Amino acid sequence: MWPFSERFPERTAAEVGTPVVEEGDVPQTQAEHEYDYIIIGGGTAGCVLANRLSEPAGTRVLLLERGAYRVNMSDRIPLLSANFLRAGAPKALYPSPTPAALAPSESSLFEVATGKALGGTSKINSMLYTRGAVGEWNGWEEKGCEGWGYEEMERYFKKSERATGVLAERDWHGTEGFWSTRAFPDFILPHWKKTVDVCESLGLPFVQDANSRDHPAYMCAAMDMTRTPEGERSSTETAFLPLTLVKERMDRLKIATHVVVTRIALEQDKEGGQPRAVGVYFESDEEDNAGMTYFARAKREVVLSAGAMGSPKILQLSGIGPKSHLESLGIPLVKDLPGVGSNLQDHVGILTIYKIPIQDSLDRLIVNPLSAIPPLLEYIAFRSGLFLFPLTQLSIFARSSLLDENSRMVLSSPSQADCTKAANTPDIEIMPLPMTQTLEPLPQGWGGLTFLSCLSQPKSRGSVRLASANPRAPPAVDLGYFSHPDDWIVVRKALNLARTLGEGVRAADITYKMEPHRVLPPNASEEQLKQFVSETARTSYHYASTCRMAAEDDPEGPGVVDSRLRVHGVKGLRIADASIMPQVIATHTQAPTVCIAEKCADMILQGHN
Repeated sequence: MWPFSERFPERTAAEVGTPVVEEGDVPQTQAEHEYDYIIIGGGTAGCVLANRLSEPAGTRVLLLERGAYRVNMSDRIPLLSANFLRAGAPKALYPSPTPAALAPSESSLFEVATGKALGGTSKINSMLYTRGAVGEWNGWEEKGCEGWGYEEMERYFKKSERATGVLAERDWHGTEGFWSTRAFPDFILPHWKKTVDVCESLGLPFVQDANSRDHPAYMCAAMDMTRTPEGERSSTETAFLPLTLVKERMDRLKIATHVVVTRIALEQDKEGGQPRAVGVYFESDEEDNAGMTYFARAKREVVLSAGAMGSPKILQLSGIGPKSHLESLGIPLVKDLPGVGSNLQDHVGILTIYKIPIQDSLDRLIVNPLSAIPPLLEYIAFRSGLFLFPLTQLSIFARSSLLDENSRMVLSSPSQADCTKAANTPDIEIMPLPMTQTLEPLPQGWGGLTFLSCLSQPKSRGSVRLASANPRAPPAVDLGYFSHPDDWIVVRKALNLARTLGEGVRAADITYKMEPHRVLPPNASEEQLKQFVSETARTSYHYASTCRMAAEDDPEGPGVVDSRLRVHGVKGLRIADASIMPQVIATHTQAPTVCIAEKCADMILQGHN
């Protein structure tokens, strides 16, 4: 299968850049090291940008990625690849101190992880394709992000998508794009059907497609997946940069892997006095070639798509960021932008765990690896069964302010269910997962059924700052979870709903063995709530908003880019990834990130044509 694939034409740092002999002024470059566009970061957004910006004949594009080009079986099988912390996963780790609000010990750390490979996080995430509520996108436009309302953005969602199966029959899905999406016709495990029944009894109706335009704002929804018709993961690397396309465009698209970007080259613009991005300095990340700095010139624009951790880091290394922070590290200030690295947001998740018979849980594959052989053979032979899905097929979206003491959704008027209104955006998402999601073993014979409760509109904010001026050092990440008191109110409602769901599933079949394992008790005290959250909180890997789209003096948090994704006060430099979200979108972030990249590429090409 994949071991016999043709070699991908990835380049080294030395092949795409001119060696820098002396630091100082921007060096002269060889003609082959001048490009119209340089894209920093070949992750979820970067692969889309590389595809779209290299479409016009005669255009020269350079894509720089720190990770590798990977092609192996474990990265393509949905269940095997959907795990950020699995051994061998292409990831970058950022050890972060446990947020102060979670009563950490002196040495406790949170494991923050992002993808580190061509395709980025889209190679290791849960493959969920969700666009977000119509009203949330409309809310972006209402707050000044012109051109970012849902009607406009649906065009870009459809442009990227190649829906297959039943999705292709729905007019809100695209069918001519690069990125394969697919729905599951049936639930694989019995817990999900029981969960649907409980949700409907609580006023959370079942919706066949979470991405429809007119679904209720609060619901229990079947999830679409980024999966090919052949049953493989569809990452943005395999979708937007397939080998055939890259070979066809070798004259105008260069892809360099194992590259560490050290900073963006900035020159004072002669016309307006503003600095202009004119190129990128970088080094090889391979030990054999480390130590030499290279430079590539951008004749038109530099586009930063290194993610919510990487993009603010590279801006700060380049002298763009909070003045006091850069001065403390001896980095010359180019543009004082306090918003760079500020406003970090994530969907913090809390675990509610029930014990179920191990044969009904994915934990059996961990406890007894030999039990994985039959379903793996089924997948290889028929592309069906457990290995076809990445952890969940279902998710529940709710609004904490509308949940009563029995965790029922109580609406005072039908307008509260209107998903086109920003005020109705869900602030809770709960995913039923057929495994424990913890490192502690359960008693013999038991597996886990976890309800992962996520705060989808958190008010807490963290930050991404430089730990040092060394570009190879990971940034200092403060997740900031529960630093805002309102998040404690929402998480209590979320955990009460998770317990109600679990108890409802138990009650659906009193003969079925299912017992609470880690469940917040009813009427828990503030101390009990804090202890429970501290023990079970985890990241959802949905990092966003560290270079948010807003005015520089926006009262909700200083902005970094305008509505055309141009960095404030710097010419020739844009950002296109989840870091530009004004607020982390209240859903899974990969589809919105691809949509952002599609819109950015369109704006760039329109501007230069």
